[in-house]
Amino acid sequence: MPLAWVGWQLSATLLKDVKPSYEGLFRENQELKKQLRDAVLALPTPRLNEVLNITERFEEDLFDVGNEPGRVSTVTDDKAIIWPSAHFMCATLIFMDEDELIASGASADLSLLHNWYDSALYFLHQGDYLRNHDMRTVQAVAILGIVFTNMGDSKLQSLIWSSAIRIAQSLRMDDDRANLHESAIATQVRRRLWWTLVICEWLPVPYRAPCITAADFNVDIPTIVGDDELDAVAVELNNSPRPVEYHLQMIKISRLIHSFRSSLRQTDGQTRQISKLVLRTDEALADLIESLPSHLQMHQVPTHEALADEKHSPWIAWQRLNLSLSLLYYRIVINRVLQDQWFQDPETFARTRAICLSSAQGIISLSAQFDPSLARHRPWSTTVLLFSAGIILAVEARFHASDEQGRYSKEIERCVQFLHGVKNQSVIAARAVAILESQKSYIP
Repeated sequence: MPLAWVGWQLSATLLKDVKPSYEGLFRENQELKKQLRDAVLALPTPRLNEVLNITERFEEDLFDVGNEPGRVSTVTDDKAIIWPSAHFMCATLIFMDEDELIASGASADLSLLHNWYDSALYFLHQGDYLRNHDMRTVQAVAILGIVFTNMGDSKLQSLIWSSAIRIAQSLRMDDDRANLHESAIATQVRRRLWWTLVICEWLPVPYRAPCITAADFNVDIPTIVGDDELDAVAVELNNSPRPVEYHLQMIKISRLIHSFRSSLRQTDGQTRQISKLVLRTDEALADLIESLPSHLQMHQVPTHEALADEKHSPWIAWQRLNLSLSLLYYRIVINRVLQDQWFQDPETFARTRAICLSSAQGIISLSAQFDPSLARHRPWSTTVLLFSAGIILAVEARFHASDEQGRYSKEIERCVQFLHGVKNQSVIAARAVAILESQKSYIP
């Protein structure tokens, strides 16, 4: 029986038999919530006049776990923790493995992480950050961005992130011309922080319309020169890898995907028009991949020079892996908008289908090669990338019978095994495991 009909019957009964009361309405609401909670997960259904696809619907479902309150705040003493340190501490705990946590004298369960996270939010609000605008508040939100989704707070993240952008705008961080008095280092710090806000706002998962566009700000991208070089009287630039180069590549990706999403919303929904947009954007992303600095390219066999750089700068391998995974994921994002079409006409849309499937397999393969480092960092983004790769293969195996079904099932299982290993540190990972295992049961 449809839930809307059940709700109408309950309301009609209340109106007929008794005078409406708060208690009656409360009971009706609880009954509806129970029925919604017990509903069986089904394939997402499309909405009219929207360019969407099955796998993007699953991403939306993945983050629905954050809509329900899961626990009560652990903060009871407003003098227990100094708020600036709380943001750094909860981010640090996300990156610690269990052995390091125990060695530090802390408990290995999640209570400490929950407490630091709750403390960070508590003292952020205690500082009345929505009224008292400060650059440190924007920095604090950027740090908390690492943690929000792991805790299942994706909707809170989108609201606080938008607030951070508005605060940054009120501080004129969005306009280089308003900050001509800054030192060279202060300018770069401001630009890096501003672009961090923009990158995450333009690359949200699941997708939502951004609260800011390229026409709303005037901020150059950060320079490749480091702070120590900016402070020096004379600088001799060399070709050694620099941490900021990863940030610069993410800016390029965010610009490309933001432009793609904006153009997609402006189409008339005709497949021919969308196909041209997909092809044009995918080629632009391929050009971006070709132009990557050598230390950020995923080489089959690393050179002696590359190995020497990584020994001196261990962050290189982490940046290269994360960037490679992100690029594979965004190839999926671009091409999967034609997923409904390739289900109906696999031959005409064979290219987009092949790109999505090979990119999904690439994500799973890379994750398997670097499993220890990924499990250590446990970023929610890795969970999302693996989930999206797994669900692409699950949907393909479910609706397209082929000789590849056995291989797809094995690769989906690899996703599930990885996510099982981190689900105790991430609400999203636990949800991803449940959805993938549910979809595996439908594969013939």
